[in-house]
Amino acid sequence: MSTVVQQGVFVGFPNRNWQAVTHSQLLQPIEIIREHFAKKAEDLRKTILKDVGERRPPLGISLHPPISIFPLPQKFEYCLGLWHKGLVELLKHCFYAFLQIAVGNLSLVIGDPVVWAYGHAHALLMQELEISDKPEPDKFRPGGKLLRARLWVKAFFDPPNDPDPEMLKSIEGFEERVFRTNWRAPRCLWSFADPRILCDEARDWERLDQETTEQLLDDVVSRFLRGVELRLQEEARAASIGTATQGIPALANAAKSADLSQPVPAATTRPKLRQLAFRALDDYRTICFKGKTYQLTKNQSVIVKILHEAHIAGTPAVGKDTLLKAIEAETSRVRYSFKNSRLWGSLIVAGGSRSGGRRGTYWLNLK
Repeated sequence: MSTVVQQGVFVGFPNRNWQAVTHSQLLQPIEIIREHFAKKAEDLRKTILKDVGERRPPLGISLHPPISIFPLPQKFEYCLGLWHKGLVELLKHCFYAFLQIAVGNLSLVIGDPVVWAYGHAHALLMQELEISDKPEPDKFRPGGKLLRARLWVKAFFDPPNDPDPEMLKSIEGFEERVFRTNWRAPRCLWSFADPRILCDEARDWERLDQETTEQLLDDVVSRFLRGVELRLQEEARAASIGTATQGIPALANAAKSADLSQPVPAATTRPKLRQLAFRALDDYRTICFKGKTYQLTKNQSVIVKILHEAHIAGTPAVGKDTLLKAIEAETSRVRYSFKNSRLWGSLIVAGGSRSGGRRGTYWLNLK
């Protein structure tokens, strides 16, 4: 049983069973790395939440302007990015520590040493995000998959309070305390997950229903996991290429970078924030374009909605007949709906010799 590589993509140990691929003589050094990671990962995760709760710069990284005045979705994105970056650095550090063990004990390692080291690092990632060592959480357990990641999201928006002693006397109360099953996501989390959803401060804390909350949590934590996996795979591929071109000695040199006696590097630089050029409320009567908010007429909102949906679908150019039919003005012109609007020519682009598109077509200027 070992990690496998499928079309250049590293895959973790089957059932995350790292013990099954670890020789008994290697268990002790592996356990040392695992304990080291668990402590550092917990410190990283909790420090970000604590700093945000106490209105301090997360991890001591000062921003100008300060994060305390960020819009809530952007503040969440920034802090999630810090956790992501710090976790990636921790895992890379541990990956090379596992690699150091592998290249020094090739006779005790099953298969390729890089693949083996990746499998152990991936098992650490799943331990950090899932809590349970089981490959799939108990179907009767509340909370959903990637439980620790879900709880982190909940704690970011709503730090847990001291429990009522009476609450803990019932199974339902205990489960609510541990898993926070009754938590409902604020609307701003929806805005973070889907840039098309525009959310202003007045609606940031509107609570969503349970089904939408669970869907959002699934989306956010799954994307977080995939993002960390991709970074870890990049590191493993680089090490694997070094083996192919320079042999095992290259691995030995790379593995020397993992010194567990030194502090593990965390997120010391700022993660980049997404620059959302365009966002819209559900009915497209209010949009945000390049940082400015615009109130649209009924016809403008219909046109922008069609063009935005076409942009998302990957076919951005829409013919004038389609747009005019949608606003029931087949004999008019599209630009008449945007008379005196700054969006014409900036957001709404018409095909022609200047723009390079086909005459009679329109699209949104989103790059």
